[in-house]
Amino acid sequence: MAFLIASNQNNINTHVRSMISLNDGKFTIVFDANPRISESNSVIYNSKSIPQLPTNINYFDNVSARVFSISDIKFVSRTRQEASNNNQVIYHLRYLTKPNFGKEGNGLPPKIVTLNGFNPYTRDNSTGNNIPVPGPLGAINSIPVVITSFEIDWPNDTDFIPDNDDTATPIIRTGSLTLLEIHSPKQISEFDLNKFFNGELLGW
Repeated sequence: MAFLIASNQNNINTHVRSMISLNDGKFTIVFDANPRISESNSVIYNSKSIPQLPTNINYFDNVSARVFSISDIKFVSRTRQEASNNNQVIYHLRYLTKPNFGKEGNGLPPKIVTLNGFNPYTRDNSTGNNIPVPGPLGAINSIPVVITSFEIDWPNDTDFIPDNDDTATPIIRTGSLTLLEIHSPKQISEFDLNKFFNGELLGW
């Protein structure tokens, strides 16, 4: 099962039953059963071929943005309320893939969301909200990402249950997400390798 929680809800970490969550500034998506997550990026070197040399001359170009693949997301609906929770999350994920376009829109691209996982939370005394703790090495600390793909299955080998609005919902279904790391020019200019090494850069 998955939950959609208002981000300003003070007891948010009482709902965080898994270690992976997505936050769009207004709502946090929390997966009740921990999905599989993988992270990949590339260090890019270009090469120059010079006649007669016994090898190429390789030189550093850049480092690619990380790609996070979240798979085996389980949406299990045993009750009407669980079915409603799952449908709400699935619809919100669809919403996060859409641009702000149309007669009332101003042409903005899909929202940037923050990916968190495997890190503790602390209470912000000024606001009363729970926020990620910067610093734990190995944690996923508020990484800004965009959704580049979202897949949800409609199985034909499971029973269906109505949600609170009587929408027929598969009792068991799975989904997957692909997320691309994206930073603003300001965030890129503030990158510091020593701070990154010490785990001080929230969002990298």
